[in-house]
Amino acid sequence: MRFISHDYSDHDITKILGHVAKAMAPDSKLLLADCVIPDRLSEATITAGVLDQLMFCIGGKERTENGFRSILGASGLQLVRVNKVSGSTGAIVEAELRR
Repeated sequence: MRFISHDYSDHDITKILGHVAKAMAPDSKLLLADCVIPDRLSEATITAGVLDQLMFCIGGKERTENGFRSILGASGLQLVRVNKVSGSTGAIVEAELRR
């Protein structure tokens, strides 16, 4: 799923991911290509903060790694790893069914 999770509130994306989890096989992997913002913004990541403010206008939000861990856990999934893009807030969040 590419740049989908940031469009929704925690409540809504948890519901969506819950449906995905129900459709997954035991060995399935879910890949979320999205922005993973740091816990604290810096000059290099300030654009992620601006994007986060824009997402609030449509009911969505950017998330930290812990934010992804939280919504995935609430959806019956678990975070496996976050593969960050060097020099960017872009990342691939890998998840699987919670064991």
